[in-house]
Amino acid sequence: MVHKISHYMILALVTLYASTATAQYRKAVETKKNVLRKKYPKIKKIEVDINGGAILNQAYITSAGVGGTITYFWKESWGLGIEGGIFINSDKSERVCIETFYNDTSTDDVSGATGKVCAGQYEDVESIATEDLNAGNQAVRDRPDGSSETANMGPAYVPIRTKKFYAGLNFTWSPIYGKQLMLLSNTNYFDVFFTFAGGAMFSDFHASKQESEPGKVYRQTRESTGSTTTAGVSPSQSELYGIDGRPDALPEINGYIHLGVGVKYHFLKVMHLQIALKNYTLVGTQETGIDNFVTMWAGLGFRL
Repeated sequence: MVHKISHYMILALVTLYASTATAQYRKAVETKKNVLRKKYPKIKKIEVDINGGAILNQAYITSAGVGGTITYFWKESWGLGIEGGIFINSDKSERVCIETFYNDTSTDDVSGATGKVCAGQYEDVESIATEDLNAGNQAVRDRPDGSSETANMGPAYVPIRTKKFYAGLNFTWSPIYGKQLMLLSNTNYFDVFFTFAGGAMFSDFHASKQESEPGKVYRQTRESTGSTTTAGVSPSQSELYGIDGRPDALPEINGYIHLGVGVKYHFLKVMHLQIALKNYTLVGTQETGIDNFVTMWAGLGFRL
């Protein structure tokens, strides 16, 4: 009996010790004070970031960007700084297609010249169009309503704004700081942050355009019966469609606001990697009034 009681006492003491040790461990590593002892504090420091990125939601152009921020943190979670960057723009195949659109009236086959041009299979649109016309495709094709049309170039010039560079003020709020295990062996430190910014965006704006310089309508609805339409221009008039026929670029300066969210991964005491998603809204834009675009950025930064 005494032997059994001694076993129970030993088991109770071991359990009590284990629970006490566990509580002490948790107190040492899981309290708010432990997390607040930052290895990479920001208060009264300057952070410099250099990022590369791109605009994600444009239909007709591709815009790659290089930008940066310089931020001073007057509190551990709040900073104020300046931001700026430039964009390098190039046309997508969709823009080439609509601005060199060949109205092939000789066939209803979608795999004809128009389809091939829009699929990017032909770079020299004038040559393929002229070849078709020389083969006799310029003959008038009758339509059910009694009207007709000859082969022509009927481009569509939609409003397109190419962003060039921007500059503004940037507030940063970093409400989340954490530590995590990487590969179950190394501790990684990170911040989750939000940005609020305003500034000026410098762009080139290509307005919408419905007619060529001689006044020919690129695309029109057939209204009268028994007539031949004159929409579009001849394929040989290359200066009236494509890049040469594009509306002149109008310089534009617009105010913008942006909201963003991102994360910074700290290393080597003063360095960090940054990934951020930012939404920019331009106000007072020509034709559209408001222009909204989303960007993704990634880069490297350091603290001074």
